[in-house]
Amino acid sequence: MPKYILLMVVDERGWENLKPEEMQPMIDEMERYNQSVRDGGAWVSGEGYGFSWDAKTVRVQDGQRSVADGPAIESPVQVGGHWVIEAGSQDEAIEWAKKVPMQNGSIEVRELVPDDYGSGS
Repeated sequence: MPKYILLMVVDERGWENLKPEEMQPMIDEMERYNQSVRDGGAWVSGEGYGFSWDAKTVRVQDGQRSVADGPAIESPVQVGGHWVIEAGSQDEAIEWAKKVPMQNGSIEVRELVPDDYGSGS
């Protein structure tokens, strides 16, 4: 069955100053969603991400590598987490994406390249 990644894209500024007690209802709601994906047989994995300002980016130019502070693309809108799911079609993956409990942001849905891609099998 094809695998899809659901990328949660959000404006981090809305999260940075929340207190733990303000975050907990959102975390609980997200865990209920995660359980529904598990119960629906689509769950492969999923993770939330730390803030992009705490990221390090390895940049490669002409084969040379350097490390920079911060995200690869500087923007308040960043990928905040992902799910990998199995779905029979992109439309089915989109239906799971529509159910993500969020008030603002986007869910980008992409099919993952299969492990055997290009092997001729």
